[in-house]
Amino acid sequence: MPQAVVPTLRWEDLWVGWGFPEYYWATTPNELMMFAQVIGATDPIYFDDAVAKAAGLETICAHGGYLNLFHFEKVLVTAANTNPVFPTMHNRSTIDFFAPIYPGDILTIKSRIADKVKSSKGKKFAAFEIEIYNQKGEKVARKIHSSQWLSEWPGTKSGPRPLY
Repeated sequence: MPQAVVPTLRWEDLWVGWGFPEYYWATTPNELMMFAQVIGATDPIYFDDAVAKAAGLETICAHGGYLNLFHFEKVLVTAANTNPVFPTMHNRSTIDFFAPIYPGDILTIKSRIADKVKSSKGKKFAAFEIEIYNQKGEKVARKIHSSQWLSEWPGTKSGPRPLY
């Protein structure tokens, strides 16, 4: 039986301003506490309600690293319908925090291509802006994730790879 031909997403296919379908994430106390435990966060505001309230928070909150769950590849999986992309390597991320993320928050994640750059040496970079809103419509965080788009994995002759 013939295989379906799936188009490959390349750096050249991206354009600044391309907005991706938004998606939603429901946070739970267990998820936030487990995330803090897995990364080794020891500050009790991430797992002790009384300590979090004493610190002026409503309850426990998400660790800042939690925002890495809303990575650009999740955006590409949604937007590109799991089409393969050429290999990418993380370049840098910056995150601005505006409000805590609490258990029970329903987050809306909105993403777009913020920038594309080709360096003088021919290296290709794309920056994704990822904005995260809570159920009240308040922006809780903004992440800029930049990746270098490669034509193959370093040291190999591999081409495009599937996303997950």
